[in-house]
Amino acid sequence: MTARERGLLIAGVFLLGILGGVAVGLVYGRNSADAQLAQRLADSEKRVATVNDNYLVLVQEYNKLFASRQAAAVAATSATPKTAPTAAPSGMAATPAPTAAPAMAVSGKPKAEFEGEAINGTAPREGPPPQRFRFKDLSTGNITSWEWSFGDGTVSLDQNPEHTYDSCPGEMGLCTVVLKVCGPEGCDIVTKENYLRVSQGCTGC
Repeated sequence: MTARERGLLIAGVFLLGILGGVAVGLVYGRNSADAQLAQRLADSEKRVATVNDNYLVLVQEYNKLFASRQAAAVAATSATPKTAPTAAPSGMAATPAPTAAPAMAVSGKPKAEFEGEAINGTAPREGPPPQRFRFKDLSTGNITSWEWSFGDGTVSLDQNPEHTYDSCPGEMGLCTVVLKVCGPEGCDIVTKENYLRVSQGCTGC
């Protein structure tokens, strides 16, 4: 082998070495870039999963808070105390309490019943004139009208009326009270003889 041939061989081997190094570098660089890209994708997926998990936790906590506030509002509404009516001062007529609307429709034939009491009287159902009485309807059934006869010539169409007596025409100042109630299924009457007494200075006459 001549010196020239030997030189060409050495140059070829050197060139092949350079090309091999370049090829190895390219392959290593590509693999490194792919690994970095895969790591970035994995990190992005983790961040997305974390955001989703946090969102689900936030929604659950909001639903719990909303449910607890709603339950507290319902409990507060049901626990609201009802205001008791204020008693009237002595010697003055008390303001009648408003009649509450029925919670549901009532059916059945009317059955009349009532009770009455003297307001600041000398006894539950007696007192000197002018004596004011309060009457309470205790009737049952489907009722659409009330008619009271107080025994002194006066009447009322209220359900729970109050009436002031100057006198009663009956013996010993006694008055008979009558209540008639009517509805779609008929009427009924209750009469209470000598139910109350209006007489000056008479207590348990």
